[in-house]
Amino acid sequence: MSTLHTLVQQMSRKSLFFSLIAAAIFANGAYAIRNELVSKADSQQASLSQIKRWKAEYDILKPVQAEWNKTLTSTREITDLNRIYETLNLKKHGLNTNQERLIVDKIESVTPNSTLIQATRVCLKTSTDRGFAITAPRFAPDLLNGLEDLAKRRDVEVQNIQLTTENGTPKAVMDFCLVFRA
Repeated sequence: MSTLHTLVQQMSRKSLFFSLIAAAIFANGAYAIRNELVSKADSQQASLSQIKRWKAEYDILKPVQAEWNKTLTSTREITDLNRIYETLNLKKHGLNTNQERLIVDKIESVTPNSTLIQATRVCLKTSTDRGFAITAPRFAPDLLNGLEDLAKRRDVEVQNIQLTTENGTPKAVMDFCLVFRA
């Protein structure tokens, strides 16, 4: 009986030893799983924080986007040279140009600081001039005030204005571009 008792004790010790090893393996696995879950939860929290920040930035930019859409004409609305002429709306500023001489000099993407901003610059010329020519009945106040009003528009880029006369009519020739949203 003592052999049986010794055998049972040895089996109990082996079982206890294997049980302790199995418990250690399970404890280590549980610890690793817990660490992984904590890591995933932290990643989720960081992602959620980033999404909240992006949403806040988006909400801040909504009025800017609305102003962008209101100020700049969409390129989809530009179907021909006549539509570009209508977008100029020179009569509103007391100015005129010969629509029949209007030509597109160049078209390029607007990229401030090498960043594409979904806008297109369309530069115009009149066929008989070195730039875009506009006229008004008088230099002051018509032509000068009209040029000032035109330059204040956010969809207009004006450079190198040269004042002259043509057949007694005040005239300005300039580098002129319209900006459209893409």
